Amino acid sequence: QAGTLTKYLLNDILSTVLDPIGTEDHMTIAEIPEVSIVIDSNGLSKFIVAEVIDSTSDDQRLVVRADHRCEFHDEIRNRLRGELAMHGFRIRCVGGGRIVINAEEKTIRIMNKSGAFGKEPDRQKTVRMLERSFPEYQISII
Repeated sequence: QAGTLTKYLLNDILSTVLDPIGTEDHMTIAEIPEVSIVIDSNGLSKFIVAEVIDSTSDDQRLVVRADHRCEFHDEIRNRLRGELAMHGFRIRCVGGGRIVINAEEKTIRIMNKSGAFGKEPDRQKTVRMLERSFPEYQISII
């Protein structure tokens, strides 16, 4: 984990130097996708729910992120933080768990909790976010 933290800190410093807040590339909070999932053929991944905060306006938005390439929930958080820090956003992870997507059956199941962040306060809100992004899927909590 120390290597990941060091890499993140280095990227954060470089982002601040190369892309200061207020450049033409500044993204609005509304432009941040509510749900982003990177999944392999197994369809199983860890996920997080994070609160994104705009440093300039204090506007907030909840997002769901899953990435099968990440072994730990904090790796998903660090990826999200790295993507958004250069645009002036802070994030606070509010929970997470595991997600299973079956593309053939068009089902998404969410379960368990993150060892690092626990379970998000309102899992039904997570379901509603997934339903908006995947309206053709049946989403359930196990």
